[in-house]
Amino acid sequence: MNTSDTLFQLLSRIPNLLPYEFQKYHQISKYGESDRTIRNKKWPKEWSEIYYKGYPRFKAYSLPQASNLRDAALQDAYFKRISAKQFSKAPCTVSETSDLLYFGAGEFDSPNTALTKRRFYPSAGARYPLEVYPIVLQHHEIPPGIYHYYVRGHAIEVLPQPRNIKKLLYQSIDQPFVKKASMVFAVSAVFDRTSIKYQERAYRLALMEAGHMCQNFYTTSAALGIGCCALGGFNDDTIHNLLGLDGISESILILMAFGHTD
Repeated sequence: MNTSDTLFQLLSRIPNLLPYEFQKYHQISKYGESDRTIRNKKWPKEWSEIYYKGYPRFKAYSLPQASNLRDAALQDAYFKRISAKQFSKAPCTVSETSDLLYFGAGEFDSPNTALTKRRFYPSAGARYPLEVYPIVLQHHEIPPGIYHYYVRGHAIEVLPQPRNIKKLLYQSIDQPFVKKASMVFAVSAVFDRTSIKYQERAYRLALMEAGHMCQNFYTTSAALGIGCCALGGFNDDTIHNLLGLDGISESILILMAFGHTD
């Protein structure tokens, strides 16, 4: 045994002795020189086809075309970006909702690249595992309730509405300021879209991708003059039940609260 090895290096060789589950996972999802599967030049169709989740049997609201945001300088948006926790209860408009979803999670035509459709955030292998579920609490034009953002059609689909949505959401988050939010976006990951190519490492990649998307939400909300706050502390099972997700093949990663500030 090399006495220069640190304790962590020793423990990392024996995953069962690592104190936290994420440390064990970090070890088993490492790539070595023998892992050449993803470098195979003959990619199967499943590695390049983009999948969209939709609810065609449910009612959907088409969102207006997103604005160009040209009046908002990128530098100004970066300086204005904060995690806002003082909402005014003033509802967001459908135009603001459209901009948030489009620039945060939407796609656009990209005829000059290998992909004809691209999104505003990077995705490992262009697998795009993330889904967004707007939970509308107070709104000018969209009825309160649970929706799914259909990326391909830039629309929000009306999902089955459980009883006491607001009560369950507030109990799940346990953050009083959320009660004044206009909307909460729940961001989930459909892991199979990425794991079919990257195996165990897919979980790492999905978490990073969620961070990329959330930064888009922050920057867009700052450009629109809307408050935004990411929420990592919530009851996973309650949110999964509200959205009708199994929490395994598709699981919530983070919540984003939006609203006008005082």
